[in-house]
Amino acid sequence: MRKIELMAVALTTVTTGWLQATALLTWEFSGINSAADTPTLTKDTLVSTGGFRRGAGAITSGLTRPEAWGGTGFSGATKADSILSDTCLMFDIIVGADVLLSLDSIEAPWFGYQVSGGPGGTGGTLYGQWQYSLSNGLGWSDIGGETGLLPFGYYDWLSLDLKSYTDLQGITDATVTFRLLLWGGDKQGNTEFYFGKDTVDPLPGLSDTYPNSLTINGTVITLFVPEPSAAFLAIIGAASLLLRRRHL
Repeated sequence: MRKIELMAVALTTVTTGWLQATALLTWEFSGINSAADTPTLTKDTLVSTGGFRRGAGAITSGLTRPEAWGGTGFSGATKADSILSDTCLMFDIIVGADVLLSLDSIEAPWFGYQVSGGPGGTGGTLYGQWQYSLSNGLGWSDIGGETGLLPFGYYDWLSLDLKSYTDLQGITDATVTFRLLLWGGDKQGNTEFYFGKDTVDPLPGLSDTYPNSLTINGTVITLFVPEPSAAFLAIIGAASLLLRRRHL
């Protein structure tokens, strides 16, 4: 039976290579009016998620931008500070043992907002590092390197390529958790960071034609393990009976 399962996995892995990546999870930010609101989720039926969440060090007090999801308090000096204080934004995608998943990309609008002085106001320069975990957060792997994020008050379009990360291809029975570590913000906690578009003070940098949502793209397929046919079982039974008679 194990050989049959392995053959099924191998066949399905080849099959997923022919599939075109589609939206597996999409969180819509339009309609969010406070930090307590949850983005509207649209998903493929073969995947699930624990949703969006903030690290323990990322706070929501005083968040000022509706129709976007994020946090503040990213005032550590280094990546190590962000890890220690758990100042990050997280989300995940979950598949069962009967599903094979390969991840392609994460796409979303994002922006920073400096409360002191409004959009583009003075403050710390925000830095970030994307990571993923396949061990429920017990171990993390970097996606790319540390990067200085966009100037505050300007949108950008996130397109995070995941195709070259072999750990994220052909996986089953797993929870893949993504987090964005953030640090270097205003020491007073006035540096806000969001996924979504600033609908209050729209500024140059991102076309209104882009969706106000975060999407995880990839391929997903149900694993097919063929069941032995009645004829095959009859042959196996007859062979077993003959072998038993020979040993009598």
